[in-house]
Amino acid sequence: MSEQLLSRSSDLELVHIRKRIEQLNIDYQALKSERHQLAEWEEDQTFSILGEIEMFTTQIQGYAHQILSQNIRSSIEETIQHLKSIKLFEIDYFSDWYFAENNDYTQLKRYVEAQDYLRLLLLEYLNQTQLHPVVQ
Repeated sequence: MSEQLLSRSSDLELVHIRKRIEQLNIDYQALKSERHQLAEWEEDQTFSILGEIEMFTTQIQGYAHQILSQNIRSSIEETIQHLKSIKLFEIDYFSDWYFAENNDYTQLKRYVEAQDYLRLLLLEYLNQTQLHPVVQ
């Protein structure tokens, strides 16, 4: 693939990442009611689903903003490894809550899925960047 095509592909991926972040920010605002409802439910729990979601979101959004500003604070390989290790669905109490048979928190669950999709987009972008660095 030529450098020009790689550069264009990279630019399109960055636009897609930026649009995902913008949509997630809008979606987050719409979750106020479900977040409040979940916070009330969690008062009787020994864990925090909302806390896990917030940490997950903060980490992914942080990496996304670093990538968009082209200011990755660690090596690309370290960033890839950390993004691979952020697996919200592997936390037992989170997956129990997420896959519970009730249909509560549908918007919040979609938001988590969208955040995970952004995580995968970032991984794809970084893997491509690592394989085909774009010379500017």
